[in-house]
Amino acid sequence: MKEATLIEALRQASLGEIGEVFRGWVQEVTKEAVVSVMFQEVEELCGAFYHPVSGSGFKRGGSAAGRIVLNGVEEEVV
Repeated sequence: MKEATLIEALRQASLGEIGEVFRGWVQEVTKEAVVSVMFQEVEELCGAFYHPVSGSGFKRGGSAAGRIVLNGVEEEVV
């Protein structure tokens, strides 16, 4: 959810829903950050797609979903 969308969602939420809307936004931002860091780490170790780093000892071996725990809930990250 983009910042403008968050602001609009908060404006439309009742007082009782504001915390839930904000927590959902924080979870999405956190998930995006984790995926970005994971992608950067793989790229540093293995090189860009179809451009491996020679001699690094690391190779891309396909893809698999990862898992993270956000707010006590395990979520899949792709």
